[in-house]
Amino acid sequence: MTPYREKDFIITAISPEGLVVFKAVGFAKPNAKLSGIVTLYAIVEAELDEKKTGLVLTNALAVSKNYKIMSDYQKLSVLNFIGESTLRLLHDESEIASSYPYIKKAVLGLETAFSPLTLAYITLAKILQAGGYGLDVNRCVYCQSTNDIVGINYVQGGFLCRKHIGHDFDVVLTPDKLNIIRYAFLVPLDKVDRIAFENDVLIDLMQALIIYYQDNASMTLKSAKLLIQSFTQQH
Repeated sequence: MTPYREKDFIITAISPEGLVVFKAVGFAKPNAKLSGIVTLYAIVEAELDEKKTGLVLTNALAVSKNYKIMSDYQKLSVLNFIGESTLRLLHDESEIASSYPYIKKAVLGLETAFSPLTLAYITLAKILQAGGYGLDVNRCVYCQSTNDIVGINYVQGGFLCRKHIGHDFDVVLTPDKLNIIRYAFLVPLDKVDRIAFENDVLIDLMQALIIYYQDNASMTLKSAKLLIQSFTQQH
């Protein structure tokens, strides 16, 4: 949301069709009727009119209820993390369109009792896939074997079998952690909120995937630090 002139905003949003940019006229006014609905990282059904100067917002209906999570530090950190990681990596229309259903599922999932860190991890995996940085979690990246998988090398982009473990940046992981990584990249949309993982098991995997994202995207996610802090410190 970018201020435009004195009382308007230019809003950049993602949608099932890709990126959408529109003007919200009068949004800076104290009594603007839609300013409490169209908020940062909110999911809305928006009505847009096409004018000579571009799309203009005429009405909106709230789908997500972000106010429900504003007092939950962990959920709020996940919401900010998902928003930043999406907007900073995905720019192509097809990338945004393919990841949008998972992002929507995660944002709405934050309003439930489901594990917010699990939602963050799966969504980050899907964003990476959409951006062309998905990990190969089906076979060893060196020999293509699907047997005896024991670790991962993020630099090489995927899993390793026992025969090829031992290179620089190779990480040996337990079967449980390997299964979590595989699940995050392969899980279909309708099963995203079926299995929740323990935070103390997931936090190291999340940190590693954030580093992988930042290395490939050549950027630092400002929200990542707050995300990790919210799940490693007592509040």
